[in-house]
Amino acid sequence: RRSVNTPDWEPQFIMRCRREISKDLRLAREINALCDRLIAVVDEREAFADELDMLVGKYVSGKMVQAYNVAVF
Repeated sequence: RRSVNTPDWEPQFIMRCRREISKDLRLAREINALCDRLIAVVDEREAFADELDMLVGKYVSGKMVQAYNVAVF
């Protein structure tokens, strides 16, 4: 282990901080990508539910009703 009293402690510390910042930024990008994908899935499900709502009063097969219930709940 290196001591803080050695002459090269500061560059090592800076390098470690930059590496940790890089890891944090990578994690933030991954989280943002997951959020974007989740939003897209939710939007698709809402659009599907809206399409099914337009069918109210029209004949809907039992399988469609089951699919709707699974998608919404």
